[in-house]
Amino acid sequence: MDKIFDDILGLNDVRGILMISFDGKILSERLPVYSKEGPISKTAWFKEFFESLKGIAEADLVFENNRIYIKKNSLGYIMVLMGRSADPSLVRLNCDLIVSGKKGKKRWKRFKWI
Repeated sequence: MDKIFDDILGLNDVRGILMISFDGKILSERLPVYSKEGPISKTAWFKEFFESLKGIAEADLVFENNRIYIKKNSLGYIMVLMGRSADPSLVRLNCDLIVSGKKGKKRWKRFKWI
């Protein structure tokens, strides 16, 4: 899965990615943490955040200069933070590959023309 996260982070203007369990535990993180007050309990914060998202399969939050894409999977949620110039369709495609478990497997079958 680290390879897929690297692929997503390698996309233009993607700034971070998190994979979080339903109970708020961070399963994988590629995100700088900034706090003037010191360390933040990310687990507690994300547990509350995702509790408010109950029932969603995916969300694309668009702001003036940034965007957050959230995708539910069997372990929890994948969260991708990106800038305005990131390609959301490529991010969605890679997240779909994580959810389906098909990354690295042969994804396309050759078509036979009859």
